[in-house]
Amino acid sequence: MKSPGAGCAPGLFRLAQSPRGGESASMATLVIGDIHGCWAELQALLDKAGPAADDLILAVGDLVNRGPDSPPLLAFFRDTPNAQSLRGNHEERHLEALPGREPLGLAHELARLQWSEADYRAACRTMAALPRARLLEEALVVHAYWEPGRPLERQRPEVLTGLPGGLERLWSRYERPWYELYDGERPLIVGHLDYLQTGEPFVHADRVWGLDTGCVRGGRLSALWLPDFRLVSVKAGARYWQLQRQEYGELRRFDLAAHVDLDWRTLRALLAEIDRRDGLPAGLAERRERLRRFLGRAEASLDLLLESLGRRCQGILAELAAAPGFAALPAGERRRRFRERAGDGREGRLLTLAYKGRLGRAALRKAYASPRALLVACERLGLLLRDHARPD
Repeated sequence: MKSPGAGCAPGLFRLAQSPRGGESASMATLVIGDIHGCWAELQALLDKAGPAADDLILAVGDLVNRGPDSPPLLAFFRDTPNAQSLRGNHEERHLEALPGREPLGLAHELARLQWSEADYRAACRTMAALPRARLLEEALVVHAYWEPGRPLERQRPEVLTGLPGGLERLWSRYERPWYELYDGERPLIVGHLDYLQTGEPFVHADRVWGLDTGCVRGGRLSALWLPDFRLVSVKAGARYWQLQRQEYGELRRFDLAAHVDLDWRTLRALLAEIDRRDGLPAGLAERRERLRRFLGRAEASLDLLLESLGRRCQGILAELAAAPGFAALPAGERRRRFRERAGDGREGRLLTLAYKGRLGRAALRKAYASPRALLVACERLGLLLRDHARPD
């Protein structure tokens, strides 16, 4: 994926080629709070802050989830030479939910849909490479919390990143809020929680700086310039997390697992509706293609089943015709003997329709109300197309 920072479209942030106006030429650091997929707000913040090409841009973590644009954010901090990010609890949760581990939650599943499957695997590798802390000359930066009395190398990952076990540990061991107990040599900069919920950063005794100001919920995206501890922020363009949750019910309609038992007509209508939707995220576009392949596989299997039932019908007729006197029997008796050989149940009824010359695709769709039911029947009969996997 091309770096968004290296080749932005007109109007998007570009790194300045000279130091910030009026400032020293020495490198400064811009520490940015939780971004949560708010790519437009990051661009606006960088335009406003104006970092130079040799300034460090450092995010506290939680680049992803809840907002609409997790992929370009992760790509920016992966590909831009002077941009780095720590790992937050939302990155940790994606890694915990890799195949064979626990399932994704709502925020993670919505972000997952923004990547193709291959790009998501690459994104997880990028998230796994993010550090949990950064020690700067002027400050220490972590995503969430700090346990007093422990040096950095003995801090627990769940405390630094804000996973549930970390906060539970602090609650159970200390009677006062963790930030009141901070005992590090340098000021500590964190994100993770919007402590004030006013759009303003949280500052405790000029020792702990909390930069999560609720951007993804309609607040602000905030950053702190080092070494002078100067704040800069921009207003969020929308309540993104609320919008994402509202859209979730609609996005679920693209999930093949939710549709495999729909009837033929409803499934075709759903696919037509999906095809009319513009601008699908990569993950949803892949699901649409799986849905299309699933329906196409079922349609092709109709013909396989028709051919198979036709051959079985002819085989039964050949066996009956070999019996002495069968051809001389009345038509009703021949039909009775055929039904007896065909057997009871759905397949027996379909063979009887074939005997009468009335078996076609419409009759099969009526007998197998959903594409999945048809594919399961074809698999049982050994009729699945060789170049397709089993039903999802």
